[in-house]
Amino acid sequence: MMGVGKTTIGKKLAVKLNCGFIDLDHFIEQEGEKTISQLFSEKGESGFREIEFKALRALNLDQPLVVSTGGGTPCFHKNAEFMLERGLCIWLQGEAGFLASRLSRKKNERPLVESSLDREDLKRKLEALIESRKTYYGMANLNIEALHLDWPELLSQIELTPGE
Repeated sequence: MMGVGKTTIGKKLAVKLNCGFIDLDHFIEQEGEKTISQLFSEKGESGFREIEFKALRALNLDQPLVVSTGGGTPCFHKNAEFMLERGLCIWLQGEAGFLASRLSRKKNERPLVESSLDREDLKRKLEALIESRKTYYGMANLNIEALHLDWPELLSQIELTPGE
């Protein structure tokens, strides 16, 4: 989910696993030379999701790599299934109140919540988004609470998870 810390945690995880890191949103911005907000504005959500679909499949997933995707990535174009076929998927969980407090300062950078009026409205929108995405997020191999992330526990769970 947006605001949970996927990029920050992903970078740290890549260092701990001694492998590469890619933030899919940053990759899309570099390739398209536009921000995610600009792409949403110009192409709409469905147009952005098509760009995201193509970008995900353009990544070289034949090497050890931690990929931080956007919060909606697994919910479109069978991306969740695609990711699960190629590696270990981790759902970083965060409750809506926590996410709202983190996102309230940067909601203008988040197209799906930028129209939120205040923190309570933002929290309600996030609750609805989380609920609508639970099926896809629930497909992940591991579900981790991001607020109280325990690195040794996460690393041991990754080592115990079958597959790559």
